Amino acid sequence: MSTCGRTTARAAPCACSLGCGESSQLHAPDRASAAAAAEPCLPTAVDSCQGWYANDFDDDWDFGVWTSNCFVHSARFTATKLANCLAPCRLANASAAFLLGDSHAASYAAGFAASAAAGGRDARHAFAGYGCSFASPGFNAAVTEALGSAWVSDDCDAWVAASLDLLRAELRPGDVVATTTANWKYDVAGHVDVDFVAELGALAAARGAAAVVLGDAPLLYGMFGVNCASAATRHDCDVDEADAAPPGMAAAEAAWAGLGDVAFFRAFDLFCAGGVCGAQIPGTDVLGVVDYGHLTTAGSLYVAPFLTCFLEARNLSAAVAADRDSCPSSITDT
Repeated sequence: MSTCGRTTARAAPCACSLGCGESSQLHAPDRASAAAAAEPCLPTAVDSCQGWYANDFDDDWDFGVWTSNCFVHSARFTATKLANCLAPCRLANASAAFLLGDSHAASYAAGFAASAAAGGRDARHAFAGYGCSFASPGFNAAVTEALGSAWVSDDCDAWVAASLDLLRAELRPGDVVATTTANWKYDVAGHVDVDFVAELGALAAARGAAAVVLGDAPLLYGMFGVNCASAATRHDCDVDEADAAPPGMAAAEAAWAGLGDVAFFRAFDLFCAGGVCGAQIPGTDVLGVVDYGHLTTAGSLYVAPFLTCFLEARNLSAAVAADRDSCPSSITDT
């Protein structure tokens, strides 16, 4: 059906149902519970879904991150366009799902939109890069200075402030606002920016909405310059699980757990098996992670059903898809 000028489909949030899978064979991730394992179906994927996450997903959603109207550092970005990026479709008083963050959040976009659609929500997004996150000015200043990209600081701070103002205006009961930050930034900044996340949670709660932190993918240090899609070199991209989690990641997860108004979704485990994290979705030849920690389109869609189950288990889903009878209490039940 057509809604607000964009075609949407309410279907099971399974990657192969969205045109990125070549097989309907089901794949059970290493740590997924039996209930969740019946959902993902990406043992193989077409090439367009395995590349750099900046590839466009379709004509209706501009996921070309570096040229997107919704990417703050794009030459096409303006404050007016930001308002359009975060203005949800409210036909029939539908709920909305907002995703804001850095390029790691951008790499979540395809799966986030699929999960939102499965839950009856319209997905909206806005992203930043070059060290800029949806975070406090102090956090962003520390990271951009360390990366040599302090030139983005003014635009970064303005984007965060404008996005928060738009959320204050747009958030309604039943909405979800999600954010992601590259997990290595916590060590660079020297803290996890917990006050900013707590304030986001309070903002959402005051409007009857929910705030969610989407956990980052494993940090794969060895991937630079390595062809992870090649059978000959793919294991050069493998990293011991303990080494794929930056020290700040554990501190961040502990901080989120202590926030009553914020839910934390851990995606890290979905890309690890047998104590090893790699570029492929475990048990498949499908690239789930590129460069060092961004999700591919296929990887993002692989995560989608687990995110849907996570939201449903916490009563954060606006609607349960008709073909789903139940969800596990946790995506990492063993």
